[in-house]
Amino acid sequence: MEPSVGCERLLGRGLHPIASSLRAATSMADQSPKEFDVFLSYHWRDRESVERIARALRNQGLKPFLDRWYLVPGRPWPQALEQTLASCQAVAVCIGPGEMGPWQTRESNFALERQGRNADFPVIPVLLPGSDPVLGFLGQNTWVDLRQGTDDPGVLSLLVGAIRSDVSAPDLAERIRATRATLCPFRGLLYFREEDAPFFFGRQATIGHLYAAIKQHRFLAVVGASGSGKSSVVRAGLVPQLRQEKDTIWDVATLFPGDEPLKALARAVSPLLEPQAMDEIDRLVKINKLADALARQDVNLHDIGLQILEKQSGTNRLLLIVDQAEELYTVAKNDHIRRRFIDEILDASERGSCTVMLTLRGDFVGKALSYRPLSDRLQGAQINVGSMTRTELEQTITSPARRVEMSFADGLVARILDDVGDEPGHLPLLEFVLKRLWEDRQGPELSHQAYEAMGGLQGAVAKRAEEVFATLTPLEQDAVKRVFFHVVRASETGEDTSRRAALSEIGPSVLEVVKKLVDERLLVTNRAVAGEETVEVSHEALIRQWHRLQGWLKEDRESLLWRERLRGRVNDWKYTTQDEGTLLRGALLVEAQRWLSQKAEMLTNQEQDYIRHSVEARERAVLAERELAQAKRLAEEATKREDAERARATAAEQAQKAAEDAWLVQEARAQEAERARELEARRVEAAERARRRKWYFSLALVSLLLAIWIITWFWQKGYTVDQAWLKVESLFFEIHQEPDMVSVPGGTFRMRDVDLVTIKSFELGKYEVTFDEYDRFAIALGRRLPEDQRWDRGQRPVINVSWGDAKAYAEWLSVQTGKRYRLPTEFEWEYAARGTTKKDEWSGTSMESELKGYAVNYDNSGGKTQPVRGDKPRKPNDYGLHDMSGNVWEWVQDCYEEVNEENCSTRVIRGGSWNSIPVTLRVSNRLRFNPVYRSNTIGFRLAHDLEPYSQALNH
Repeated sequence: MEPSVGCERLLGRGLHPIASSLRAATSMADQSPKEFDVFLSYHWRDRESVERIARALRNQGLKPFLDRWYLVPGRPWPQALEQTLASCQAVAVCIGPGEMGPWQTRESNFALERQGRNADFPVIPVLLPGSDPVLGFLGQNTWVDLRQGTDDPGVLSLLVGAIRSDVSAPDLAERIRATRATLCPFRGLLYFREEDAPFFFGRQATIGHLYAAIKQHRFLAVVGASGSGKSSVVRAGLVPQLRQEKDTIWDVATLFPGDEPLKALARAVSPLLEPQAMDEIDRLVKINKLADALARQDVNLHDIGLQILEKQSGTNRLLLIVDQAEELYTVAKNDHIRRRFIDEILDASERGSCTVMLTLRGDFVGKALSYRPLSDRLQGAQINVGSMTRTELEQTITSPARRVEMSFADGLVARILDDVGDEPGHLPLLEFVLKRLWEDRQGPELSHQAYEAMGGLQGAVAKRAEEVFATLTPLEQDAVKRVFFHVVRASETGEDTSRRAALSEIGPSVLEVVKKLVDERLLVTNRAVAGEETVEVSHEALIRQWHRLQGWLKEDRESLLWRERLRGRVNDWKYTTQDEGTLLRGALLVEAQRWLSQKAEMLTNQEQDYIRHSVEARERAVLAERELAQAKRLAEEATKREDAERARATAAEQAQKAAEDAWLVQEARAQEAERARELEARRVEAAERARRRKWYFSLALVSLLLAIWIITWFWQKGYTVDQAWLKVESLFFEIHQEPDMVSVPGGTFRMRDVDLVTIKSFELGKYEVTFDEYDRFAIALGRRLPEDQRWDRGQRPVINVSWGDAKAYAEWLSVQTGKRYRLPTEFEWEYAARGTTKKDEWSGTSMESELKGYAVNYDNSGGKTQPVRGDKPRKPNDYGLHDMSGNVWEWVQDCYEEVNEENCSTRVIRGGSWNSIPVTLRVSNRLRFNPVYRSNTIGFRLAHDLEPYSQALNH
């Protein structure tokens, strides 16, 4: 291919308009001296590999541009990158695993536009380890293959030569030809990406329908059968056509909903919202915070979309693609989160900040329509992707081959088309077969012999799977079966589907087998929302066509269906922080134990832990029942012994009376009265003994039953030994502890630097209320003990308490002490937190570098709260108050709204927590929550009116 044809043949679908807007700057750059030898374009996840390449190039005397080395903080980075790219001698597009991000797409489009006008400008695709080559670059003359490692000196010398436009050496030219020969023009079972658009053919009519529809609707659903090519037609068809628009500049965010759709949404918009390069930990933290904020409705997608459009200079439309939207019903189990996600995308598209496009399998349309708001929006906004015509299929087969100067043997195309028929599900099989034909080629022509050897269209995927399976050892073959049981979701109807599984779930013992299956494209890996690596079937056609897998599924369907049910219960257990109420019981637990003994190898560690927790809970319940039954049995036996003893005593007394009567008849009447008195005395004594025995027995029985009841009550409450003694003490004594208080003199200050507020003198707790103090209240009143997250209790601040809990504690302590304890007002809290100068940004300091000495926060907490007193306490502010910033958020009295109503729906928390970053810890920051909300980041401290409680009650 001649370099002069440049971008038109390389991209084939047009350019991102941002490139055209910078042509003048580029033309000037072509005429001016170059500041850098090469611009390194990369995705943030490949940063470490690219930085090694940059250092190697610098050692060769070149000056590479790497954004992390040269971008100035505070300067708008997209404009800086584009201006720098225009002043470079060459561009190296580093291609790693996964898709190119939105900014790398923008950089590569700009580079190809420049090459289209200047044929001598080098654009060099660089393949990184694990990369999936981008078909849109197949026309490039120079490729650098670093898939075997970034430290190959021979390949690095090729890159140096390409940058210097010196690739004339025979060995370098041969390396380039060898690299290009490994690049296939077909995608196999993988969908086409935007960057593969030049090799995507056959769907022009559908693309036209989508393009016309997106002009009329801001919410669309692309519906088709599994394997109909919905993802490809949107990504490689519609998106490149949108890029051609001159008056409208689009940015695109794409996501798979997965099991946490709000987190997937946060991950998709994060690169556009925060384009600056971050390390992966920082990015994950921001994604999690954004997902939580979306779940709490603190932010919404509409505002996020507006923020993105404001940040991306020149961009005026945002397209959000929700690919494989059926995962909302097959993977996402939390109904509330599912509806929150759907409501967000409906709201954002209706209010106009973004356009939303779903791809949805046809058999899940009914589930989508069951939610009325979604059903209403889909009226007239559904585009169906049907089967392709024979002509369209022929274009799919022949056009990519012609692009790389390959051909088909006479009659082979017609033969393949006859085998495809008009089934939409055959499309991925077709792409798989074409890729296999390319892999088995002997020259520039694809042959009938290779097609027959692979088993034709129907048998290709299954035959390949069987060939790979045959090369494995027996142990590896057994591991393959276990792996597929993790990545296939069994159905009672036999319509089994693909399932995305975490690699950690499958276990380290089979990772080598997973790698082999991934290398053979039978499985594909990805990275989940939370950053964890996942694996799934490359296409559901493999599930349908591989008879061995079908046999496995049929043989173990009963256990697989049970496991699907188990996954739902395990998720409930996980989301409720291992609440015992979600554990298995009765017949369900017996069934789980049976499968655990028979199929333990197919269960994850978490699933096995869930079953073991269920067994332990049952054993505890059985033990308690046995102890109660034993106590009842002992009581019944004691009663029977008492009855028998009483009967024997009665019989003895009767016999004695008869003997005495006979003796009295024979005795003289003079002795009759004395004998009668003696007999009466003995009777009284026997009755007294019987009464005492009965009393002692009753006392013992009552004591035993009372002890059993107390032990059972303490066990149900989850009390420790110390807490149990406290409960006993509370029955006879007062057990409260009064907090250390600090006097805060009255004065005037500006609330959040705006409103002037006057504060009366009051007292405020020196420390946040601790578990030691709060537990005494809960135990005394028989209330729930708050969960401590297994971080210990004692002097750590109490957590997992609602606003109502905190208010109840203050009222109880007031009654116990005769003082007037309460929650501080929001004005009092900020007045005290700002210190005597009222200028502190954080409580105690305005210097962020000093913050760790005053506040427990994300950087120094170790992931949990810290004791308020200890060997190394944080510094107090100049009022003597500790932890006003950090450790835990603190409830205050106020409603979030301006009017302080008694039954308002949200209350204010202040101060930040152990999980907060510096900007959240500022004393001016405020958040709101429902008064019944509890969290491991929220506690409180008490305020104290200087007026006595009894006097306050009389006012």
